[in-house]
Amino acid sequence: MSITSGLDGTKRKAILDGMLFEVFFNSTGKLRDDIKSGYFDELFELQRYAELKDSFNFIAEAFRRLTAPSTHCPERVTTSRSVSPLRKSRMAIA
Repeated sequence: MSITSGLDGTKRKAILDGMLFEVFFNSTGKLRDDIKSGYFDELFELQRYAELKDSFNFIAEAFRRLTAPSTHCPERVTTSRSVSPLRKSRMAIA
């Protein structure tokens, strides 16, 4: 958070929205075959900051739009790679 502390809230949100989107989606907005997991845990640890909630709502909404009504999409993503709910979600979409 300290890296972006000098930026206004709108710019900080745009950066985080972009980072979250980049993890799961390619440049054409299609779901990646394999997520970019290099900084996955660090990125999702940011969920603990209430002021960043809108960005996590943004990525959750992006997943909701991809899934059929009968497909489960987690409201909150865990940072545990062993659980890997997003990969399970990806498998359900395919």
